[in-house]
Amino acid sequence: MTVGPKRYLFSGLLKCSVCGGSIALVSGRGRHGADRYGCSVHHQRGDSVCENAALVRRDELKQGLLKGLADSVLRVEVIDYAVARMEEALRKGHEKLNAELERMRKRKLQLEAELARLVNAIAEGQPSQSVMTAIGERERELQAITNKLLEPGPGSLRATLDELRTFAVSRLTRIRELISHPESIDLARAVLAEHFGTFTLEPTIQDGEPVYLAHGKVDFFGDEAVARTGGAGGQNRTGYARLFRAALYQ
Repeated sequence: MTVGPKRYLFSGLLKCSVCGGSIALVSGRGRHGADRYGCSVHHQRGDSVCENAALVRRDELKQGLLKGLADSVLRVEVIDYAVARMEEALRKGHEKLNAELERMRKRKLQLEAELARLVNAIAEGQPSQSVMTAIGERERELQAITNKLLEPGPGSLRATLDELRTFAVSRLTRIRELISHPESIDLARAVLAEHFGTFTLEPTIQDGEPVYLAHGKVDFFGDEAVARTGGAGGQNRTGYARLFRAALYQ
């Protein structure tokens, strides 16, 4: 019977901060998590290409990453922070429009006065094609300005942000469930890839010990949801976070 390769939750999601290569299983095929992960480029080509010789046990890697995610990222507070950043970006964008909005309000008043004079001219028996054309032009411009100045209704900024927060919290709950009790490693890994991309492992020294620190970013919203805000300031939808501070020891 042919046995396929082992599949691990973080396989293909880890990269080396020194050279950008993948962090992969480089030594040991033991049971109970004795396998060790390290920079595949260093393992294959040595210090001349990448000096990152740090190793981490598979069980320590999984435990540390999952704990870091749970403690620092997979929390409602992180979503609230990301939503607040999104709101701030949108409000700054709106502030830049204030001058234009004020100009439109003044033009609206001017158009209304001009229309009143033109209508009075017709009422006083001075109808002409040019007057009718002028009225039509001003009415169209006035309608366009009025549409832009209308106050938002149910689709207001606050309602949209509340909707996005609810959407993000539901995603957070799903991620927690999948990585805590993955019925399918492939599905859990796909969800991690979708929301976190890759995790960068940085070799460093902490308390005199060689360790890895992990970094990454999380996106709980996604392009489809953020489209409701008109883009929400591009990358401002993303809540960047250091995934954990607990070190991954060799």
